[in-house]
Amino acid sequence: MPGYLNTLLKIVLYLTLVLLGLYALVVNLGPFFAVHYVQQWYGEQHPDQRLNIDRADLSLWHGTLTLDGLTIEQADTGTIPELRLLQLERLELDWLPGQLFQQQFVGNVQLAGFYIQANNAAEARFKRFGFSEIKLDKSLQLSGDIQLSGLELTAEDVPPVSLASISLTGIYSTNNPTHSNTNNNVLQQHRVELFELNGLKIGESLASGNSLTELANYQIEDIVFSAQNATHKSNILKTGLHHYHGLMVNIHKLADGNIAGLTVAEAAADQNVTAGSQLSNTTLKEDEKKENALNEEEGEEKGEEKEIFSIFITGVNQTTQTPSYIQFYDQQITPEADVRVALKQLQLGVVDAGLKAEQWHLNGKIPLQLNLALDEYNAISLHSEMGLTADAETASPQGNIELVVDQLNLVPFNGYLADAMGYHTLHGSLDLTVNVAVEAGNMDGEAQIFLRNSKFTPVDQETIDRLSKQVSMPLDTALSILRDDNNNIRLNLPLSGPLDDPDVGLNDLINQLSILAMQEAVTYYLTQTLQPYTALISISSYAGDYLLAIRLDDLEFNSLQTELSDEHRDYLEKVAGMMLDKETLELKVCGFASEDEVALLAEKPDGKINSWQALAKEREAQIQRWFNQQHKELLKRVTPCHPQRGDKAVVSLGF
Repeated sequence: MPGYLNTLLKIVLYLTLVLLGLYALVVNLGPFFAVHYVQQWYGEQHPDQRLNIDRADLSLWHGTLTLDGLTIEQADTGTIPELRLLQLERLELDWLPGQLFQQQFVGNVQLAGFYIQANNAAEARFKRFGFSEIKLDKSLQLSGDIQLSGLELTAEDVPPVSLASISLTGIYSTNNPTHSNTNNNVLQQHRVELFELNGLKIGESLASGNSLTELANYQIEDIVFSAQNATHKSNILKTGLHHYHGLMVNIHKLADGNIAGLTVAEAAADQNVTAGSQLSNTTLKEDEKKENALNEEEGEEKGEEKEIFSIFITGVNQTTQTPSYIQFYDQQITPEADVRVALKQLQLGVVDAGLKAEQWHLNGKIPLQLNLALDEYNAISLHSEMGLTADAETASPQGNIELVVDQLNLVPFNGYLADAMGYHTLHGSLDLTVNVAVEAGNMDGEAQIFLRNSKFTPVDQETIDRLSKQVSMPLDTALSILRDDNNNIRLNLPLSGPLDDPDVGLNDLINQLSILAMQEAVTYYLTQTLQPYTALISISSYAGDYLLAIRLDDLEFNSLQTELSDEHRDYLEKVAGMMLDKETLELKVCGFASEDEVALLAEKPDGKINSWQALAKEREAQIQRWFNQQHKELLKRVTPCHPQRGDKAVVSLGF
């Protein structure tokens, strides 16, 4: 080999070794100096903050970057609002170096041990975050999969949130979708083939030891968001089926009315946020109005109505892998309520909605099937198809609702019954069928109520008296009259009125039962059942200070008369016949002295009847003596009133 070639080879070899050495030096020492420079630069840009990186490794040849122990700390007056501490145990980035020459990135990102703390003691952390199989080209088309595990969020006065894992599979994002055409010119599209959430928990520290809400699994198939349709300037969100299982909701209402796990401070914070949002939204709404006005003008010129946003959901289903429950515990009532509702089935049909001219509209009705149970014998079924009225200035609900409640044990709801009507139920179950048609926000339908073998006991006399005046009869008497021979109560109630009636609720249902049903049913009972005595009775409200369910004809007396006449005795015999037929009837006897008698006795007392009170009392006593002589077995069911004065000299009788 010629000498010059040998020399040339040596030079090439030496240069190669030098370049390799420089490469090794840059690769090994470059990250060190780069980290030092970044830390120094960051400190200069953010004087009250400190950036620290324990270790950094970079390999351009293999396409890898690793950072260990990344920490950002700042004082209370730092440049990043509210940030106190940010930590990241490890960041791993790898890519295919050859793809960079083709102006695209192909690789993976992994983050582990992330932790962030704010000045207000709010914290967030997760164990691992991964963005795998990333593909990003020069046209900003992005694809890949995302997985996050071990997420925890905590803050003062806010229920903590934890999440076992969340994943987005089949991500695809582009500014120029390949399937665009002249009829659907989409400027942006973002797609996720499958969204899955596992092990969600919200809240803690309940008396029961459970979280406020737990959700084992939630999945959404085929999520597509299309932005800025050039033809209609609309954003469109479409999803496939939503599936979930293992939902647990625990609502613990304390004696002070607050929900355990939700503090008063949180409510105050929510109010402050709401107030701030309202103030900040005022300007935004003004801007939106101006923009919508411009859009409406453009729409009028083109003869079309603008749709700002539309959403399409194929449906929501509860799978049967694990049951779902709602546990409700209420310490604000007596006795405390402890109710566990099993959610056996939930099926929500297609939701096709849009926003036009600041108003939501539905394209078709949304079907809903919901099956619940409080115990192994109870069944609650709700089926509805509800939509919104079209072509109206204000959208209002329309559709049909069917609710069927079978064998609901009333005893666990005694606290609410006491608040509503002053009674507890010793035993009894409820069967309920409600069919309602809704049109323009108003309902029209019927509720069929069947109280099976129910027995009530009074616990709140004040509530009972209040409702008795509302229904114009004592509640205990009304309930007694409504019962059939098998101790059951059947009611058919018309339902009508606006859906947004503020009185709708459990109390409203009980009030309807107490007010509407009892008035109509008692009247029907008296006219159909109390034969042959219907000529004797009338429905009235009061006899003086006393409320009577059944008002009989008054026994009229001459001035200062107390003895019973033959006509009085014949009438009392018919009353006794009613009491013998109906063993639950209790007779009230209310004696009255007329105003003329009051004046006469005040001017000149008559023997032992020296006051109008004595006169009225003696008239009551005469009726008690008659029952003692003629029907002694009924005497204990005859109750006198206190003496009263009125327009006429009478004795009022009633049940």
